[in-house]
Amino acid sequence: MHYPPGPVSRNRRQAAPPAKKKAQRRIKLHPLSLILIMLLSAGSGVVAMLIINEFNDSPLKLSALPFVERNVGQNPGREPASPNTIPPTRNQPAPNPSVQSAITPPSPAENPSANEPATPPPATTVPPITDLPAPETGVDAARAALDAFLAANSVAERIKHVQTPDFVTPKMEIYYSKYPLNLNVTGIAHELSEQVPQSDRQFHIFKLITPQHPSGFPVSVEETIHGCLVDWTSFVQFHDNLLGKFIRIYQPQPDTFHAILERAHYFRSDVPGLGSKFCFRIKPPIPGYEGHAFIGHDSPLAVRVEQKFKWDRIYFPVLELQWVRTPDGFRYIEIKDIVQDSWRAIQ
Repeated sequence: MHYPPGPVSRNRRQAAPPAKKKAQRRIKLHPLSLILIMLLSAGSGVVAMLIINEFNDSPLKLSALPFVERNVGQNPGREPASPNTIPPTRNQPAPNPSVQSAITPPSPAENPSANEPATPPPATTVPPITDLPAPETGVDAARAALDAFLAANSVAERIKHVQTPDFVTPKMEIYYSKYPLNLNVTGIAHELSEQVPQSDRQFHIFKLITPQHPSGFPVSVEETIHGCLVDWTSFVQFHDNLLGKFIRIYQPQPDTFHAILERAHYFRSDVPGLGSKFCFRIKPPIPGYEGHAFIGHDSPLAVRVEQKFKWDRIYFPVLELQWVRTPDGFRYIEIKDIVQDSWRAIQ
């Protein structure tokens, strides 16, 4: 039976929808799914994961995705391009070196065996400091220094072998402008060697014999950090017998001398106020010259002299001496100062 065409009730249309519309509802997708399909079809899976993460409110950093850095510069179906030759794209962050080192297995050359400790980098080698050789010591070294001193053909050469060169150089230049440099030495003998006070070094005394001094005069050679060196000041003092000349010949000006000193008595009457003075016998190390020198009890040196110079002892100080002329016309020698307690040159 055929029914004539006519309007279909609304209820019938809703109860029996056409098959076409049912099919449309079956393929209808959630908008989020559609977005994922589109992104995946474009090869942007990483971006899709980021979007999903954004929706889940779970922080996810790009640096935590190790495969992103491994895929940088790779093209499907081709050999991976070298990361050193292809820079990252504008929208893609640069590789994180710390992550890359954590996820990329090192090459065999960079991965030593677990049983073998890594070879430490070679230490920087500092060349050893070569110490200067220690100066020679002993009697032979001192004698060699004295021979070189005497053999010098110029003042500049002789200065190389003397103690305190800064102090004595001007004096040496003046002295040798008046007197000859070379000596006629007929003999050298070693007299003694003694320890330098508060030191592990020694000083050595030699006797030089010349036609002027047939009995000889002493020369001191001391071991120093610069080698064995001659005491030029005492050398000139004794060679020229300066103290012996001062004792015998009155001089108006004071002068300084290396002296042999000991306490003594004086019985002549040519020294006024003798009872208020200390008396000393003074002489050079040259035989045949001897004199007396005095210090007043009221002198600034009195206490020092009383404590330092004892009876029955012989001393070897450096003294400043001066001749004194009395109103009666007498003359005597006065000790003005004790410059040094010994003959040793001050180093």
